[in-house]
Amino acid sequence: MKTLLMAMMAVASVGCGETLVAEERPDIVKVAARDKELLQTVEEARRSFPKFQKMWEKRGDADLFAVKKVFSDGRVSEHLWVEVESFEHDALRGVILNTPGYLQGIKEGDRALVKISQVNDWFVSQGGKEHGNFSEKVLLKRMNASASE
Repeated sequence: MKTLLMAMMAVASVGCGETLVAEERPDIVKVAARDKELLQTVEEARRSFPKFQKMWEKRGDADLFAVKKVFSDGRVSEHLWVEVESFEHDALRGVILNTPGYLQGIKEGDRALVKISQVNDWFVSQGGKEHGNFSEKVLLKRMNASASE
């Protein structure tokens, strides 16, 4: 299940205020910090987060829950997925699922705390159905459009 999630959510997004000199990665989409379309997906994810919470309460061993959070070093920000392992009153704990493209000091597999107010997207695979993953739809559409040019 985790392999399926990683294949499906291989696209990460980066927002920055300067040109990055790191090696280009096809699985990373650079976006403006105030990208209107992606900000709408954040609003949608936050508005629908109670659905995530309800599914969490009914989770099974084969289910997968992940949230997307912005990680930043003050120079560059990356939106990374965190597989949720525990849900506290106002925060989630888990492990980072993506390999950061530009951030230093964090890596895939690191433990992370995500306050509910920091959730920018969510994904659930439960009972053979997928839910959430709002930002990926926008990012994949952009990747496909740029590939066809």
